[in-house]
Amino acid sequence: MEFFDGAPSSAHAIAHTDCEVLALPHTEIAELMGRRPELAAKFLWAFGRTLAARLRDTNHKMATLFAISRVF
Repeated sequence: MEFFDGAPSSAHAIAHTDCEVLALPHTEIAELMGRRPELAAKFLWAFGRTLAARLRDTNHKMATLFAISRVF
C-alpha cells in the first residue's frame, strides 16, 4: 500500500534465513511512472489482474465459509 500512497507501511516481515531485500521508495517509483507511462500502464494492469484474482479467491472463500456456517 505504501507503494501507492506513500503512507507508512502497515506490514512487517521477519526473515528466518539470510535474504536480500529490495526497497522501492514511493517518490522514486512515482517519478519513474511519470517518466515512463508505458511502464506504468503495464505495471498497473499486472497489479489490477493480481488484485482481481485475490479478490475472486477471497470472495470464493467467504462464500464457502458462509455456506458452511449455515449448516450449523
